[in-house]
Amino acid sequence: MAVWDFRRGLQEFGEGNGWVGTLFIGSALGSSVALIAFSGWGAIVFGSAALATGIGIVLVVLVVVIAVLIEIFKDNKLQDWMERCYFGKFDKLERYQGSGIELKELDLALSDMQG
Repeated sequence: MAVWDFRRGLQEFGEGNGWVGTLFIGSALGSSVALIAFSGWGAIVFGSAALATGIGIVLVVLVVVIAVLIEIFKDNKLQDWMERCYFGKFDKLERYQGSGIELKELDLALSDMQG
């Protein structure tokens, strides 16, 4: 999951969503350090098994809080559609290449929001 969060964080930065990108990168880092803390390497890296377990638990709680914040602040399907429509913020080549495709994608975005 850490790899996917890191990748999604870079994608969000590319779309101009700095806060959400930062949250995804933070989730990736927190998950990675928690993985180390709960593995056999935790006692070596942190000095003792008890300290490693405590740090791992705190990081898991932090990653859950970050996940909630990501769900609050990330774009929904309609926002994504608006960024790619004719008046969106993306370059011309990244926008929808015709009104038919644009309307089809709008229907998909609205149906995802209703169901």
